[in-house]
Amino acid sequence: MTFSSCLFMLWIVIQSTHALINCSDFGTEFKIRDKFPFDILWKQSTADLLTTYAIEGENSTITELHIADKTCIPKFISCFQHLQKLVISNTSLCNLASESIFEIEYLPSSLVDLQLSNMNIKHLSRGISILTRLQLLSFTNVPLVSLPNTIRNLPALKFLSITNSTLRRLPAGLQNLESLTLKNNLFLDFLQSIDNSPVLTTLVITSCPMPRLPANLSNLVDLHIISSNLTHLDGIETLGVRNNKPKRFHFLENSIRSISKTIKQVRNLSRLNLKYNQLSGLPNEFYNITTLKYLNLKKNRFRPYEKDITRSRLGEIYSNVKTSPNFCEIIL
Repeated sequence: MTFSSCLFMLWIVIQSTHALINCSDFGTEFKIRDKFPFDILWKQSTADLLTTYAIEGENSTITELHIADKTCIPKFISCFQHLQKLVISNTSLCNLASESIFEIEYLPSSLVDLQLSNMNIKHLSRGISILTRLQLLSFTNVPLVSLPNTIRNLPALKFLSITNSTLRRLPAGLQNLESLTLKNNLFLDFLQSIDNSPVLTTLVITSCPMPRLPANLSNLVDLHIISSNLTHLDGIETLGVRNNKPKRFHFLENSIRSISKTIKQVRNLSRLNLKYNQLSGLPNEFYNITTLKYLNLKKNRFRPYEKDITRSRLGEIYSNVKTSPNFCEIIL
């Protein structure tokens, strides 16, 4: 039996067990809170330095719950019917069938925002598809090895963030994502999974292997690729082609040696940060760009005379007077 088959069989067992939780035994959501094996206090203001707390919504409901550094969370947490935001740190679910598989179907189906951190989770169960309202999903310091393909069945998921994992691939078909953040995922092969994403507007990549730029992200506006060993900008013209919003592209601390001539085709390129790369010059086509408001070329391989030439040519296009309509902050 394959590993995926084992996961599926485990999910079936979990579903049967899940049906045994009788939420009617608890009555109100406040009574559910009181049944937890640890105190959950009310957060009265942003000044409260609580790590485990609840926020009350209308009509005696609980809409937000933060749990940190507890032994485990009882599975009747699924009985909260109005919980929208759940933040869990260094705490697992009680009575897991497997310590490394997080039985996410025991979480309330009302969730819109789910943030998990500092947890020993290697796999999520396929039951994640019950979270049909989920818009934001975040993992930080979670040693994920895989994500279930059923994650692509979340119709409302718009924001996905994964930091410090051992994840090796992203499931294909995450076509509804508007924002994707991937930081310090050293084994992750993700480019094919996000190529051609039609609504992705923000992409943040830090310390993840990047042999090339993603392709055909037609609505992209904000792009941050930092410390990811990117060597060239080929294909940059396919980014953000369907909107005229100001584009903000940041490529700090990579190994970029050349800029593609097609960069002039990027629509409304407003900010371009190429600090700490290996550039020694700019292509002639670069000087056809007239929309820049910020350009950082510091800490590259420009020789002094090349800096002078570059500064002079850019000075023919842009003004250094902040009130001027063609002002651009240029850092060489």
